[in-house]
Amino acid sequence: PPGVGKTTTATCVAREYLDTKFDQAFMEMNGSDDRTSRILSEMLVPFCRKTIYLPLNTYRIALIDEIDSMIPSAQQTLKCIIEKSSKKVRFFLVANTESKLIRELYSQCVVLRFSSADKRSVRMFIEEICDEEKVEYTREGLEALVEFSEGDIRRSVNDLQSIATAWGNVTKDHVNRLCTLPPEELIRKWSDTEDPGAAIEILEEITDGGYSVSDIYQSILRISKKEEMNALWLMRVGEMVKRPQTLLQLASLTYEIK
Repeated sequence: PPGVGKTTTATCVAREYLDTKFDQAFMEMNGSDDRTSRILSEMLVPFCRKTIYLPLNTYRIALIDEIDSMIPSAQQTLKCIIEKSSKKVRFFLVANTESKLIRELYSQCVVLRFSSADKRSVRMFIEEICDEEKVEYTREGLEALVEFSEGDIRRSVNDLQSIATAWGNVTKDHVNRLCTLPPEELIRKWSDTEDPGAAIEILEEITDGGYSVSDIYQSILRISKKEEMNALWLMRVGEMVKRPQTLLQLASLTYEIK
């Protein structure tokens, strides 16, 4: 998945491996920017061919990010470049969706799968940043930020920076305002209310606060993932996402659920 450190890990490995030769013997490309065979020929081939003096049995490294954004013909060209350059170059191919790689290229790779970061690791990471950058925070604010990131470390850091720039400190309210999600307390109140009429009044209260029906759906899904919901509840929440996202539809489904 995105934001879990794939490119950073590859770069760190290259820095340690190449040491003082890193600036000379390392190259990075982005597949979403350089998607065509022509760009590969113009940028990657010269890097593979140029003369670089390295210690014995040391390879230069090419890192190609977002390779799943490359068109199939460009991936085919890359496969040929890899085959021709294998004596001098090693390649790190980074992708979010491995199924988008052509079979011929995929078969040449050793696959290392990354998983989303666990909540504890993300919290420790952003807490360390807050301490270093002198950003004030509350425990609830950090927990909300971690929940919203869903294991995406890059997203949590970007959101942290946005909140610190806009408000100067991290609170649960600031996280909700940045993420345009309704307060979790109101969503739980809607979920726990057995009277359909009262539940719909809660929905109207949320929309009157400036939140869209789409925001409400996202909050419902977030709570459903976080808690142990029964199969029937999860099935109905899943049906909500497939149907038109209007307040009338959500009100209708509220009557079904209640």
